[in-house]
This record gives sequence, structure tokens and C-alpha cells, in this order.
Amino acid sequence: MVFMGFEVGYISWSPTYLLMTDTTTIQIATMSSSIFWFISIVVKIVLIIWHGPVAKRLTWIHRINVANILLIAIVAFLGHRLFAVLFGAFAAGAVLSPVFAYYFALPA
Repeated sequence: MVFMGFEVGYISWSPTYLLMTDTTTIQIATMSSSIFWFISIVVKIVLIIWHGPVAKRLTWIHRINVANILLIAIVAFLGHRLFAVLFGAFAAGAVLSPVFAYYFALPA
């Protein structure tokens, strides 16, 4: 449930935030959810094809996630909300979405 809650919650929030802050038009705002879903599906397929230990894949996902968070924070701090949210949709789709599925694959 947490896995689905994250995906649906983020994708509901992203375009709403862009529209409520008058950052962009509705077409670009809805593009953020399309970016998320497209990247999420592509990365999940790549991670299925990549044969390697789950722990190693999780390590790389977490490293990329930390770099994404720092980049988004810097860009948002500089005042580029549109880029921060669009890149956030890309980063969340690429890193945060698949990570939940990997936790279920770890041995107990």
C-alpha cells in the first residue's frame, strides 16, 4: 500500500503544485506526471533486465537518490520551481518508485 500511495500521492501533488503556484500552464503541469510514469516504467524494465545482486542494485539506487535530492534542493533554492518539480518527477520515477519493489525482494 505504501508503494502505491507514494506513486499516486506524488503524481497527484506534482501538477497541482505547479498550477497552484502559477509556475506553468496546465499542459506542462500534466507533463510532470507523464514524465514520472514513463521513466518509472523504463527504469523498472531496465532493473528487471539487469542481472545482479539486489543489494548492489539498491546501493546504486540509493546513491543516485541522494544526488537527485541534492540537485533538486539546490535548483529549488535558486528559485527554479518548474525545473525542480519536472526533474523531481524524473528522479522520483527513476529512483524512488523502483526502490520500494526491491525491498520486497530482499531476504528476510
